[in-house]
Amino acid sequence: ENSFKKTIENYKKELLNLENLYNESQIKSKDIINKHESLSTKWKKENRNTFDNFTNIINELKKENKSLFSSNIELETQCETIMNQQKQKMTNNNNIKRKLVTYQREIESLAENMVNLKSVNENYKKKETLLLNENKSLREELNKTQISMQRLQRTQHFNQKLNRH
Repeated sequence: ENSFKKTIENYKKELLNLENLYNESQIKSKDIINKHESLSTKWKKENRNTFDNFTNIINELKKENKSLFSSNIELETQCETIMNQQKQKMTNNNNIKRKLVTYQREIESLAENMVNLKSVNENYKKKETLLLNENKSLREELNKTQISMQRLQRTQHFNQKLNRH
């Protein structure tokens, strides 16, 4: 009977130790879950901020693209106007011989303006191409970010389901 009591006492001690270990593991588990939730909230906020930032950048680029398209059209119209003016002046030049020198100077000036406008127009076209490429790149980055965010949300949702069960 004495050995039985000792065995029971040992079992009680072991049970007490196991209960303590279990309680400690419960506390640690809660701490881990709380830390995980805190990190998840932080990542959600950061992803939202990143998404908003990219959206703002894309909107700004759209506005700038629209402005560039408008400027490009205006420059093309100006270029056509200048070219038409030059043709008109050359026709008048044949009719009015005594104003030849004056008209030649104006034509040279208009030709320089046309070259300058073409150069400006080419620069705008190059900028437009660069902006379109950048816009495409930003869209790709935005898509990657959205996919990453969705993965994170699914993982969090899955982890929450695991934690509930």
